[in-house]
Amino acid sequence: MWAFGQRGLSLTAADYLLAVQDIQSQVRNLSEFYEDYDIWLTTTLGKPPVELGTLVYNGDPFELRRRMAEFSPYTYLANASGQPAISLPLYWTDENLPVGLHFTAKMGREDLLLRLAARLEQELPWNDKRPPVCAT
Repeated sequence: MWAFGQRGLSLTAADYLLAVQDIQSQVRNLSEFYEDYDIWLTTTLGKPPVELGTLVYNGDPFELRRRMAEFSPYTYLANASGQPAISLPLYWTDENLPVGLHFTAKMGREDLLLRLAARLEQELPWNDKRPPVCAT
């Protein structure tokens, strides 16, 4: 985190405002998307689950951030925009690892996501499934 702070010291107010405008532009684009669609569906992860240690901090926070962005390229939009979202373990690999689907909805439509999750859990129950390595 120190490295991110140090990088921040090199940014100007104009750099900061451009970054904020970029996020706001993405939020506007999402808002336009939800005029025509109720839900945006992606996988939770951009890659299959990785072995423990793959995303460990190696001294370069920017490299770690890059690896993490490749691993979860979709969830950051909901995090940055504040859109309601939910990830559900609806599928399982041959190795018995969960594959999450990430549902994002329009601002204020948490109810839609919760109803969808309840219905999907009825149809595709996951509460009794455990991956090979599991903390309980």
